[in-house]
Amino acid sequence: MQEGGTPISVVSTNNQQENPVNMLGMYMAHDIEPALVSFRSFLKLVKEGKYDPNKKSHQALLVSCDASVLLAQTIVQDLLTMAKRDQPLFALDMESVVLKKVIDEALAFVHPFTVEKSIVLKNNTSLDALNVKADNALLRRVLVNLLLNSVKHTLKSGCISVETRSVEGGVSIDIVDDGVGIPEDVNLDDIFDSVKHIRLRSEKKIVGYGFGLPFCKKVVGLMGGTIHAKRGESSGMVFTVTLNGE
Repeated sequence: MQEGGTPISVVSTNNQQENPVNMLGMYMAHDIEPALVSFRSFLKLVKEGKYDPNKKSHQALLVSCDASVLLAQTIVQDLLTMAKRDQPLFALDMESVVLKKVIDEALAFVHPFTVEKSIVLKNNTSLDALNVKADNALLRRVLVNLLLNSVKHTLKSGCISVETRSVEGGVSIDIVDDGVGIPEDVNLDDIFDSVKHIRLRSEKKIVGYGFGLPFCKKVVGLMGGTIHAKRGESSGMVFTVTLNGE
């Protein structure tokens, strides 16, 4: 795995280099594991003959299973995309993207993951007719990554909203949650950096934020945009993606 064309080298506290492939493999396994929990729970019900298709909790579990499989596939796709990042054959499919449509698709994908904690998803996009210059599929995956992070860190009956606003030359997309946030002693720029992200996770300074954040930074940068994070006024986080208008 490379960051900006430079091989990743992670140095431990005893000044010996860690194997970055092994470390990334460990963390990706950790990210995929939660996506399979609901699937295992569903299989257990079926094996024990306890599954009741008329029971609302079992219906929600089935929906979660479907979403979990899609999530695992998305994580694998993210890894493959990052692996192709510096290969000549890798190219973005840049086009005029209807912003409202891709946001609606991302919210629909994430919705099943909000059911268990009764999290409210709000689409506060106000720029319905606005198009941005982007790769449609990759932009949707970026938004899904950010939304799923918010779901993980938002408490029961919490709220996550997606908001849009015009900026000079383009548009910003804000994903706002009222969750637990990121500790004050963590530099928010570090969570998007591949090497520093690994160190923060090994030190348990950030928990539950997958390797999708460095992926998001890579992809948004390739599309000519920017991504950054800030802490909410009272709680939670705000992740902002800014792209060029069309």
